[in-house]
Amino acid sequence: MELLQLRYFKAVAENENLTQTANQLYISPPSLSSTISRLEKELGTELFDRQGNRLHLNARGYVFLEHVNQMLASLDNAVSELRDMEAQRDILLSVATTSPNVWIELFSSFQLEHPEIRVTHTSLRLDELQNPGCLYKYDFVIASPTDVPAHWKHSELLYSDDSPVLLVHPDHPLSKRRQISLTEVKDEPFVALTPGFSSRKYFDDLCERAGFTPHIAIECDYMMRSYMVMKKIGVALATAYTNYARLYDGTCCIDITEPVFPRVQALFRDEKRYMNAAAAKFQDFACSFYPGHSCRKRYPL
Repeated sequence: MELLQLRYFKAVAENENLTQTANQLYISPPSLSSTISRLEKELGTELFDRQGNRLHLNARGYVFLEHVNQMLASLDNAVSELRDMEAQRDILLSVATTSPNVWIELFSSFQLEHPEIRVTHTSLRLDELQNPGCLYKYDFVIASPTDVPAHWKHSELLYSDDSPVLLVHPDHPLSKRRQISLTEVKDEPFVALTPGFSSRKYFDDLCERAGFTPHIAIECDYMMRSYMVMKKIGVALATAYTNYARLYDGTCCIDITEPVFPRVQALFRDEKRYMNAAAAKFQDFACSFYPGHSCRKRYPL
C-alpha cells in the first residue's frame, strides 16, 4: 500500500466522482480507477459502490476513510513541524549542563549578545549522562571530564582552575578568615546538595581527599543552599566561579587551600550531530568567555 494510493482514495471519497477527481489530480480517469482498484484488492474488500462515474463510499469505505484521515493529518503535521524546524535550525540551541548555577553568567551574557537565538537549557543528573544517545540529544553538554563516560571527547576546555570555597554565615567564628584548610571544619554541620548531582559528587570527593566523612545537616537544591547557610543550619561548599558570579550574596566566602582540587569544566559535543550556526556561535562565545581560564580575571575581588 502506497501513500499516493491513500491520497487518491481520500480525494475520490470526498468528491464521489471519478472523472472530476482525476481532472483535479491531473491524471487520467482510467489511471485513477486502476489505483483505487489495486487498493481495494490489497485490502481484500470493496470500498465504494459504483454507479458509472459516480462512486459512493460503502460502510467499509467510511471506516477506512476515518483511519486514512487520521493518518494523513498526523503525517502532514509531522511534515509541517519538520519544515518549521528546518526554517529555524540556525536559531535553535540546545545545551545541557550538570551544574546549572555555574553557567548563569555565561547563558545570560550569550542571550544578551544573541537575542535572535532561542536557547533551551537542560539540567542533567549524573546517571543521565550514561544513557545511550545522551550526547547526541544536545548541541552541547557542559560537564566535568570526570563525570562523563570514558568515550566522550571534549571539543573545548572551558576552564580548569575553579577552586573550592567555604560558605559561612557572617556571624560564624571563621567568617573573617580568607583561607582555610578543609580539615579545620570537619566537625561542622554541612548544607549539601542531594546525591546524584555533579556538584554533590565534587563535594564528596573533596571531603574524601581531606580525609573525613562530613556531617550533613540537610540536603537541598542549589537555590536553598545559601539560604540554609544564612539560617545558620550549617556551612557549605561551593566554587570560586559561582561565588564571584554573586550567587551567594550575604554569606562569607573563604578560599579552601587544602586539599588542592580544582574543578574542571569542558564543552562536549557529538561530532555526528550537525552543528548549526547557533551552536557555532555559542562554542566561540563560551570559549572566549573564560580567557586564560581564570575566574579571578573574570570576577575580580
